Amino acid sequence: MNRAVVGALCALALLPAAASARAKWDIQVLAHVPPPGYPALSLVAPDRTIYVGTFTNASGSANGPSHLYAYSPGGLMLRDWTITGQSASGDNGIQVAAQDAGGNLYLLDQQPPRVIKFDPHTGTQSDYATFGDVPSCPPTGAASDCSDTVMDNPPEPDYAAWGPDGSLYVTDYEQGLVWRVPPGGGKAKVWFTDPQLDGTLFGPAGIVLMPDHKTLMLDTSAGGATSVGDPTSGKLYKLPIDPDGSPGKLQKIWESKPTEAPDGFALAQSGNVYMALVGPGTNQLVEISPDGKELGRAPATPLDNQALAVPFDEPSSVQFDGDRMIVTNDAYFSGDETHWVIYDVYAGEPGAPVYFPSK
Repeated sequence: MNRAVVGALCALALLPAAASARAKWDIQVLAHVPPPGYPALSLVAPDRTIYVGTFTNASGSANGPSHLYAYSPGGLMLRDWTITGQSASGDNGIQVAAQDAGGNLYLLDQQPPRVIKFDPHTGTQSDYATFGDVPSCPPTGAASDCSDTVMDNPPEPDYAAWGPDGSLYVTDYEQGLVWRVPPGGGKAKVWFTDPQLDGTLFGPAGIVLMPDHKTLMLDTSAGGATSVGDPTSGKLYKLPIDPDGSPGKLQKIWESKPTEAPDGFALAQSGNVYMALVGPGTNQLVEISPDGKELGRAPATPLDNQALAVPFDEPSSVQFDGDRMIVTNDAYFSGDETHWVIYDVYAGEPGAPVYFPSK
């Protein structure tokens, strides 16, 4: 063996070992979220900044103003903003639901129910849209703004997705409907309601615009309270946006087991859906194929979950960042502050682009 070869081999031996490839479903804690905590929905911006807001608590007690945090891709907290204009005596919470081409964030507020337009460059905020408390639809269905539900619940804006015309579609978790906020903002109108979305207190949650820019995908934590079947099981649906802007026919893709409570989800480029399940005793992510077949879950068992550095404790939303997923852990019922975290979960495939209006 000549000296050049020996030298090259020695140099290779001194190099650090290459990082081993991550296995699918590898789960790591990326960052902890400070009080008031209960992080629910996170958003990954095009520059990979991770935004997450603080949400409501299970006791319903006043928790002060919500906070909006910005994290680096590596989990370093970059900024902390305090939300203004909330109820001083309310159980406050925001969801970082959307972003526009200018980088503004759209936060779904609970007290009062509204959309806040937030500029992370300046920290300025303004009201973009408002939501009303609509009554249950009468038996004749002869009402414009109503919810096709058994119970008359207050509004709870949950998740949002931009439509191709600049409308913002927002799910209402308690009123069992989908709102449409007109382009440019304003008063939201009931766009779609159906008994299949009625889970009494647990209705539509996650929503995304599919790559065809003609179809919304949404899930329910429970639903069909007055229909045949198990009303405690959640569902995943497609809902077309017809050429005239009206909703098309609701199409079921997948159904969960009872009380698994689907929440936020994200689409991969492959069309696979990665969804958080937050029901009692579930605490998992599930992968679903475009035709509704279940492909896998993580953690696979409750024992696997307890073996994590921070166990899943109501993982509420999923967002792609390259071939990994950013998952927020709400810990809503336990209230365990050590469980208020953001996870980095390896998917092994890239996410589908998230649509936002060009203007």
